[in-house]
Amino acid sequence: MDYVRFRFLWQHRSPLYGVGLALVLLLSGWSGLLLLAIQRPPSNQDWIARSLAYKEAAASAQDGPRLLLLAGSNAMFGMRSPTLSVAYERPVVNLGVNAGLLLPYVLDHGLRTIRAGDIVLAPLEYHMYTWNGELSEVLVKHILESDPGWLIQRPWMAAKFSVQVPAAQLIRQIFLPQMKSMPDGIYGPHHLDEWGDQTHSSLTERSDAMHDWLYGHSPPHDYGHQQWRNSLAWKELRTFSDKLVERGACLILLPAAMAFEPQYQDDVLERTFYSDLPLVAREHGLVYVGNPRNFMYDKSLFFDTEYHLSAEGRTLHTRKLIALLGSDLQAYCPPSFISHAVQ
Repeated sequence: MDYVRFRFLWQHRSPLYGVGLALVLLLSGWSGLLLLAIQRPPSNQDWIARSLAYKEAAASAQDGPRLLLLAGSNAMFGMRSPTLSVAYERPVVNLGVNAGLLLPYVLDHGLRTIRAGDIVLAPLEYHMYTWNGELSEVLVKHILESDPGWLIQRPWMAAKFSVQVPAAQLIRQIFLPQMKSMPDGIYGPHHLDEWGDQTHSSLTERSDAMHDWLYGHSPPHDYGHQQWRNSLAWKELRTFSDKLVERGACLILLPAAMAFEPQYQDDVLERTFYSDLPLVAREHGLVYVGNPRNFMYDKSLFFDTEYHLSAEGRTLHTRKLIALLGSDLQAYCPPSFISHAVQ
């Protein structure tokens, strides 16, 4: 009787049954590949995870309210933490590592460190304001190799991960030989000082190859031509800011240091992007201090990319930021932060 019932149901099954079964098999196969990919040893990108851990440990070692610098490598190369520490009489830790990790991950990783009384200066790279849910190769590799648990924290990003990361990429991650780590390269904890700032980045240490890359492979960006005014980035930033307020911390957005290109002035959409960015940030209830155009510099001040200031450029840029911000950072913070600071 059971066999007869099963045969009847099978013969009269819905046409969607095959589709559903195929989807289940595909998802199971993809999940299996994901688990295998996660178990692979680190690649040549492991400097990112090591740098994040180094900076997180440096921040944890500091007592009391701190000044934290949060962005990608623009902050790592572009801010001189000891100068900021003297100016604002706070311990400073530079949390910047790599903008390729994208806005949600950079903010979430910052939340692991930020506590009551902290002031967060965020000179975010400009592409972070245009983020609309896409993934990057840097983020995908970092998640697979070093932080798969982040997908549990961000279920909707996990869903995007399953859709946007093809099985072919997972297969490459599993079977292709891994490149060796780069212990002697430019990037990594071995070239970070006690504050988390990049070292060995003076103009005298810039090689011909770095010079050629900076001048030959750094085309102008087109942020103004993207959908930035209503991007998902604003919701991410507002949620992040609200979480900081709940903790008794404070977020101050700042212009990034970037190499100037004539297009940023001559192209009307690009010019509008940089002029209106602070206004749009404030419309979303965020604190943005400064004019992006005032913090664009000639390429001669940069080290190896359009976002990486040389040590000489970093000194100039930090002084300009201090002059912009003034002596009282708490003036930019909400009343709840002021009340906490008084306590």
